[in-house]
Amino acid sequence: MTVKQIFDSKCASCHGVDAKGKTKYGIKHKIPSFTTKRWQTTIEDTEIAQKIKGGVMDKGKRVMPPFKDKLTPDQVAALTVYLRNFGP
Repeated sequence: MTVKQIFDSKCASCHGVDAKGKTKYGIKHKIPSFTTKRWQTTIEDTEIAQKIKGGVMDKGKRVMPPFKDKLTPDQVAALTVYLRNFGP
C-alpha cells in the first residue's frame, strides 16, 4: 500500500483528499488544514507521528482514532512526510 493509499483510506474521509479539513466532520471538529504555512511551521514531525499513533482528543472526546495498531512505524513515518507535501 502506498502512502497516498494510506492517506486516502485512513485520513481523507475526515481531513479531505486535499488535506484542508473541509469535510463535514472536519468542519464540525475544526480540523486544521495541512496546507497552511501556520500549520506546517508550528507542528513538529514528532508531534504529527504521535497524533497518528495515539489519536487526538478534544474536550475529553476522541476526534481522531489511534492508528498505532493499524499502521507500522514505517507507514507512520511515511505519512508524516506525506503530510508535509501539502504545505504551501
